[in-house]
Amino acid sequence: MLAKLMTAAAGYAVQRGIAVDLVAEAADMEPHALITAPERVPEHAVSRVLELLSDHFPDEPVGVAMAASTPLHFLGPLEAMARLVPDLREGVELFVRFRSVLSTSAVLELVEEPPGPLLRLDHPNDRVVGPQSAERWLTMSVRAFDE
Repeated sequence: MLAKLMTAAAGYAVQRGIAVDLVAEAADMEPHALITAPERVPEHAVSRVLELLSDHFPDEPVGVAMAASTPLHFLGPLEAMARLVPDLREGVELFVRFRSVLSTSAVLELVEEPPGPLLRLDHPNDRVVGPQSAERWLTMSVRAFDE
């Protein structure tokens, strides 16, 4: 997974009052690696931080809140590319095509079915974390095409 997304998750958790050592333990990373990882982090790391946040704030949409506070440039090259597409459909197709930039385990498909197109998003860690991961991805995507 893109390391900047780990930085965003860790920063949000610490901002919400969770000790950095707990965040690092949840992500199975050294504390300094939460913000200094080179380009990629293990796929499970961000999901475990989302799980930690969900445990601490069970009645809050932490995936949406984290995505709302994440700088868009944390999406890497996809953020700049999203600004160049003429409409939402081409933007979605862009994210589908280049999803591995963000996550090598994510499945993202635009499925043409009645009554209209359907965006299918699945990540193996979602089965553990629940809706927070999908909420995070969708919120970041909407922001990338809207801002």
